[in-house]
Amino acid sequence: MDEFSNRRRQRFISEQYFEWLSGVLTGSIDTWSNNLPANGTEDSKRAIAASLRANNRFALLLLRYTAGEPIAPLRSELDHIVADFEEYAKFQGREFESTNWPPFLLGELKDYERAMQLIGLCYLLVWEFERKA
Repeated sequence: MDEFSNRRRQRFISEQYFEWLSGVLTGSIDTWSNNLPANGTEDSKRAIAASLRANNRFALLLLRYTAGEPIAPLRSELDHIVADFEEYAKFQGREFESTNWPPFLLGELKDYERAMQLIGLCYLLVWEFERKA
């Protein structure tokens, strides 16, 4: 077996798929870090860009975890994900004139699911890190 196959945490992920998808996600993160969507108000465009960055960063973190990358660098990525979700909430709040706009609308299944995945991943990464330390 090769190095990638030995370290991956899920046996069905291939190195080729990992390389392809991580490139796609990284490209999208870079795009939405440096550009805004074409339509909408300034606040709306900034909220959408932050949401796209957050969701792509989260998907990349899950992919990297699945591929068996070390836990410590993955933990630091959580800060970027949370910052992007907070930025989304800030600009979405400005767009809808609400000072308390949440990063996740927990009444929406997609948002509820993402919030629970993020919380679960926080616990998992701390547990994995402490177990190996």
